Amino acid sequence: LYLDKERYTDAAETFAAFVAREPTHEASPVLQARVIDAYTLGRFPSLVLKAKEDYVRYYGLDAEYWIARELADHPEVVAALKQNLSDLAGYDHARAQQDSDTEAYERAAGWYRRYLAYFPEDPDSAQRSFLLAEILNELGRYGEATEQFIDAAYAYGPHERAAEAGYAALLAARAHEAQLEDELLMAWRARTVEESLRFADSFPQHIQAGPVRIKVAEELFASGQLARAIDVAGLVVTMQPPVAMELERTAWRVLGHAQFDLARYAEAEQAYLRLRQLPAEQPEELAEIDSRIAASIYRQGEQARDAGELDVAVAQFLRVRDAVPGDEIVPTAVYDAAAMLMSAQQWDRAVPVLESFRSSYPKHEFADDVTQNLAVALQSSGRGIEAAAEFER
Repeated sequence: LYLDKERYTDAAETFAAFVAREPTHEASPVLQARVIDAYTLGRFPSLVLKAKEDYVRYYGLDAEYWIARELADHPEVVAALKQNLSDLAGYDHARAQQDSDTEAYERAAGWYRRYLAYFPEDPDSAQRSFLLAEILNELGRYGEATEQFIDAAYAYGPHERAAEAGYAALLAARAHEAQLEDELLMAWRARTVEESLRFADSFPQHIQAGPVRIKVAEELFASGQLARAIDVAGLVVTMQPPVAMELERTAWRVLGHAQFDLARYAEAEQAYLRLRQLPAEQPEELAEIDSRIAASIYRQGEQARDAGELDVAVAQFLRVRDAVPGDEIVPTAVYDAAAMLMSAQQWDRAVPVLESFRSSYPKHEFADDVTQNLAVALQSSGRGIEAAAEFER
């Protein structure tokens, strides 16, 4: 009767009086919905919100109404509950963002939490989880936001915002680092590394998958986790579609440095050679790469020498000169090759190496030693006249 006469407040209060007296009555959820409808027709937005709150209070899944009832038997009540929770959360969230209202943020977070608690497997729960994480992030509660973004990304199966949530979790985790120190900071960083790899593995087509892997590879290298750094950087250089050139350069640099530090000098050389093929921004970068290539080859020579592999060691030492002729380590490499041949009494092979050294580096600190060795090598190989000239010299 009140509705027919457009006495909307009276109608709403009458419906509400029945609900308040008999909240578990079979008809009460319908009547509480009519309270909301009456206030809506009367254009009383604040009273509409209060009526929606009352609906959630009376018919939330932890309310007395459900003690002897099954959800499946009352789909209309469940649907209304979902809608009212969504409306309340959306209203408070929008108000919070508009006015930077902390209390509104907290209320919105509460509604989202209720929705997730009531309907953890609902198709809309992934979106609610993401929105809750955004609220926590906007409140500066980055640790909680990280956890909630992780929940939104991985707890609900594939959905349209899963990748966005996964990356947002990493940003929140980085922000949370500023709030930690000592052991807590180290533990959090270690976890962030794992979450970063999880994100890149789960969403390899995301535009940030490559940059995230690169950052992790650099952090692993810096912390001495060389083998893992190699694994992660290796994933970057094989990504399809390929990552940006600068990211690829960084990945090959990590690969080269990590392999070098693990004494895997052949692998390091290959990484540096690949890096050398990519365009460099500054000339000094090329010089640094060339130096790394030379050092990698030289260390391969040292390894062969230590293993007693004469021919391999000599070849590697001489390869330094051929690969990077202008590097400062080249004279040492050539001299070491000659010294090994002298020690092995392979005079005929030692002579041209020594002569090459002297012609290329006449003022080097090893020049006197080279002349003496050359004299001995020539004499020992039966080239007396040339040996005499060297002894005279």
